[in-house]
Parts: sequence; C-alpha cells; structure tokens
Amino acid sequence: MLLYYFILCLATALLSLWSRNRKTSYVIGGVFLAGQLWAVIDAFRHLNLHVLDFFVYDGLAVLFFALMAIIAVPSYIHSIFYSPDSNQHKWNLLQFSFILLSGCLTGAYLSNHMVVTWIFVEASTLASAILVYHKRNQRSLEATWKYIFVCSLGIAIAYFGILFMSIMLRGIPEANLSYPGLALQLGLANPLYLKLAFIFMLVGYSCKAEVFPLFSIGVDANQMAPTSISGFFSTAMTNMGLIAILRIYQLLEQSSVFDFVKMAMLLTGLLSLVTAALYTQRSHHYKRLMAYSTVENMGIVFIGLGIGGLGYYAAILHVIVHSFVKSAAFFQLGMVGRTYHSYSILKSGSYGKLYPWGATILFICTIAVLALPPSGLFISELMLLKAMIATQSWWTLSITTLSLCFVLYAIGNKIGFLIFNPLPEHRLARYTPYKNKFLLSIQMILLLIGFSFCFYQAPWLQSWITALAAHL
Repeated sequence: MLLYYFILCLATALLSLWSRNRKTSYVIGGVFLAGQLWAVIDAFRHLNLHVLDFFVYDGLAVLFFALMAIIAVPSYIHSIFYSPDSNQHKWNLLQFSFILLSGCLTGAYLSNHMVVTWIFVEASTLASAILVYHKRNQRSLEATWKYIFVCSLGIAIAYFGILFMSIMLRGIPEANLSYPGLALQLGLANPLYLKLAFIFMLVGYSCKAEVFPLFSIGVDANQMAPTSISGFFSTAMTNMGLIAILRIYQLLEQSSVFDFVKMAMLLTGLLSLVTAALYTQRSHHYKRLMAYSTVENMGIVFIGLGIGGLGYYAAILHVIVHSFVKSAAFFQLGMVGRTYHSYSILKSGSYGKLYPWGATILFICTIAVLALPPSGLFISELMLLKAMIATQSWWTLSITTLSLCFVLYAIGNKIGFLIFNPLPEHRLARYTPYKNKFLLSIQMILLLIGFSFCFYQAPWLQSWITALAAHL
C-alpha cells in the first residue's frame, strides 16, 4: 500500500500543476486526502510490518502519520478559503507543494533507515519553500531563501552525524545504516563517535523540530506561509523533526552514552522553553507569537524525553494534543488576519466586538495552547511536573515553571489585547470581520478533540501511548 501511496502523491501533485480550474483542483486534492487517510488505515492494520525495504509501520511512525493525515484535511479546507481570489497558477503551486510535503513527511515518519530519513527531511525543505514563497513579494522571497539556506545548513550538520555513525561500521561485513542494523553494532562503537553523532543530528534536525538552536527559521516560515499552512508546519512538520531525533534517541537507549543523550535532550528542551519565554515578550506579530508557542511546547516535549519515566508518556500525549489545538489556533488567526488585513498587534483590537464568535474561538484556542484547564495539554504538563518531582529535578522544575509563567503572561496579554482592547469608532469602521461558520465549526471540532484528553483517554489510546513510552 505504501508504494501506491507514494505513486498517488506524485500523480496528484503533477495533476495539480496541470489543472486549469478550481473545481478540478479540488477533486484532485480530495482524492489525495482520501487516499492518504486510507493509507493510514492500512498502516494501522499492518502494524510493525516492514515495507519496501526502507520503511516500517511501527507504533510511533503510524501515530505521527495519522496525526498528519487528520490535520491535512482542515489545513487543505482552510487553504481553499485563504486564497479564493488567487490566480489558478498560484493555487496549483500551493496544492502541488502541499501534496509533495505530505509525501515527504510520510516518508520521514515511516523510514527505517538513517539516510532515507535524511533524504526525506531535506526534500521537505524544498517542498515547503514553495509554500513560504506563496505571497510572491520581496519579504516572502527573502524568507524563502533564508529558509532554504538555514534548513540546508541544518540538514548538512545532521549529515555529519550520519558520517560519524558510518565510521563505526568500517570493517564490519554486511553492516548498514538502518536503525536495526546500527543497533546490532552499538557494543562495538566508540562512545565519543556516538556522542558526536547525536549532537550533530540533534542540532541539525532542530530546524524542523523548532527547538533550540535553529528554531528561528521555523518561526520565520510560519510567519510568511499562509496561516492554513502555518497550522500544518507547526504540527506535522515539527513532528517530523521530532521523530528524526527520536529514531537516534531510541537507537542509543541501550548504549553507554544514553545518560549523555538524555541530558542533551533535557538541555535542549530547557533552552527552547527559556527562549520562547523571552521572545514571546518581544513579539508584536500574532503568527510569530503563536510560532514561539510551538517552540515552547516542543521544548516541553524534549524536557519530558530528558526526564524519562512518566515524562515519556507526558511527551507523547503532549505531541498528540498539541497537533490539534495549535492547528486550530493558526486557522483562527487566519480569520483575524483577513479581518484586520494585518497580523500586527498594534493595528488590532475590539475583535470581541467585531466578531464575537471568532473572538470566542480565539479565546478558547488561547486557553488550549497555554495548557490551562480544561485543555488536554494541562494533563500532559501536570504529568511532566510530577515526573520532575519524582526524579527530584528541582532546578528543571524551577526553570520550567518560571518560563511557563512568562509565556502564559505574554500570550494571554497579547491575545487579550486583540480581543478586548477598545478601538475608536472611526478605526473600527475600517474593518469588516471575516465570518465563516463552516471554518469556525472545524476549529471547534479540533479544539474539542484537544480538550477531550483532559477528561477522558480511551483505554486503547492509553495502552498505545504506554507501549510507545515503554520503547523510548
């Protein structure tokens, strides 16, 4: 089935380029999304099956694949409403790159080989660059070149990690760079090479995971891409960067350097969280503000992986809930941008008066991304705090809670400014709220899914997450 899925990606992407009207494009896009959801169902039916030599339907990969396929549907629908007046060529390029990006993400999720993962991560840069350049102006061109350069630099750094991994295979007959193949050789590996390989790959793939140190390029990409795509970048794309790092993390679990690996993950998470706390105070652009929230949330995930124990469960749960609530937040900000024709905090206000329904959804989104109850993120963060207390990680606990307070204040204050800050009547008259109950209902469904994790987690899902956590 996976081979047919990749063929479907290529076919629908190429047909999108040749499409001459919107209706045909929408049919092509619908066929792709339906085929992608069917591929997810097939992956669930064949768990742990190795396919096409370089891919495997393991639990973590299938989970991320499912999240991506689900988020892709509302992202595509919002894209239709985001650019209804754009010319056909511009839309064709958006759909072409969106489909190719989905295929690249899938390949990276399911890859069972270090080099194949690297190839798909690099390919995702080229596919997403077209989406960053969607507006076709000077600022988007600058952002696109910066995105390509920094991401390519990050991927090149990750490749140095692969080189260090390959060094330890010299002279070993039939050795390969598949993750199971590497696991068999860890006992013969030089610990220094393993440490260097992990650090290079952690730094390199951080440009996709949106964590310290190369987080800024993801923030820039989220700012310039259409908001419907920003919701996809901040969830599916960051999950790809995360799983690329997790593959190495899992590989080194049984090695002598695993304590070093966990400490590196913990420091990365803490630095990401502190960075987000600082930059959210300075940000005056709503999309950048929400992108820094992604840096914060991914930092929390890395802290959970560095702490271990209950932190593993918290990290996986956090990724799942974050995928739903963060995409909803970006989608709603797209409607805010259509209302004010800007994402500047200084040009906004009185959104609650202009569009009460939209303001209500935005307020709920803010509660969700800030992990305030009844957000599902509240449960995962509470678990993480419990894990810190259980391991007596007092410094980590102090830095984490203080940083979260700063983020809560900054985002809550600025979103509150947008909703409640009164504008003079003569300024208010300039703005016409972008009203669309259909899009609001989609955002509400995503939020309800995210909130449901606070009250109930299905036994099968708990078992699934527990099994994944046991293998981390």
